[in-house]
Amino acid sequence: MKPIIRSVNKIWENAEHNALTDLIIFQKKFYCVCRESDEHVFGRNGIIRIIQSIDGKEWRAHSVIRKEGVDLRDPKLSITPGHQLMLLVEEVVYEGEKALSRFSSISFLKKDWTPLQKICRPFDWLWRITWHKGTAWGVSYKPDKDKWRVWLWRSETGTEWRQALEWKIPGNPNETTLRFMDDETMVALVRRNFKTNGYAWIGTSKPPYTEWRWNETQHHLGGPDFIILPDQQMWAAGRIVERTPYGMFQKTALFTMSLDKIQPALLLPSGGIDCSYPGIVFHDQLLWISYYSSHEEKTAIYLAQIELFE
Repeated sequence: MKPIIRSVNKIWENAEHNALTDLIIFQKKFYCVCRESDEHVFGRNGIIRIIQSIDGKEWRAHSVIRKEGVDLRDPKLSITPGHQLMLLVEEVVYEGEKALSRFSSISFLKKDWTPLQKICRPFDWLWRITWHKGTAWGVSYKPDKDKWRVWLWRSETGTEWRQALEWKIPGNPNETTLRFMDDETMVALVRRNFKTNGYAWIGTSKPPYTEWRWNETQHHLGGPDFIILPDQQMWAAGRIVERTPYGMFQKTALFTMSLDKIQPALLLPSGGIDCSYPGIVFHDQLLWISYYSSHEEKTAIYLAQIELFE
């Protein structure tokens, strides 16, 4: 399949710095979530902005979540088995550039968003939640100056979580997206930050998801997301970073993906100081990808529509 950009539109630029997106369709409406602040990190405490659209073209402000004295980061959306929209965020309290506390927290959309509820353990950053047949799964990471560690977690309620196992992945593993194939295979796409070899890893496991097979890709991937289409094709997106004779090169990219590799297929209009952290949905035979970028100076939120051709 060959991806072609049908359109790319800027859909939100309310704050000085709009970033860290996710995208979902809930009750026949698009919901896009992002963080608003003045900097990517160590600036004004971030708030979470949710915007909504019926057609993906016209967007309106839906709601805002803020917490006094707390930097809210990396919002992610999912839909529970009870058909509730669920928000995952990271709560961080900084003193200068030092994190004094860090919690993963969740909220549910009822008439309004419910108060943030802490889950998992302090300083374990649960990055994305994926629901599959009544169970929520996610991967947390814990940065350390000597070694970064990652754990697979599960929950039947979304509010009470238990650790399933620790993955022994070298190279400072961190941000991870999980998806499920039709044959119940769990697939993990893991970012790694090691300076000498930070290529992303792809992992696969069959139920009960205790034994894992890992493959190293040949690409750095920041803020990874991927989707498995009904025909089981996989497409991934994230920030690609490559070294060129002219310096470092970074763009938000779309990748073809298999169980052992990712391959760049398309570069989205992006770049500048920072970009990436996409959300992906498949709707009307199109890939819809939200992401942020600073290639037009101000860091803003964009939405791309991608057609897939044989």
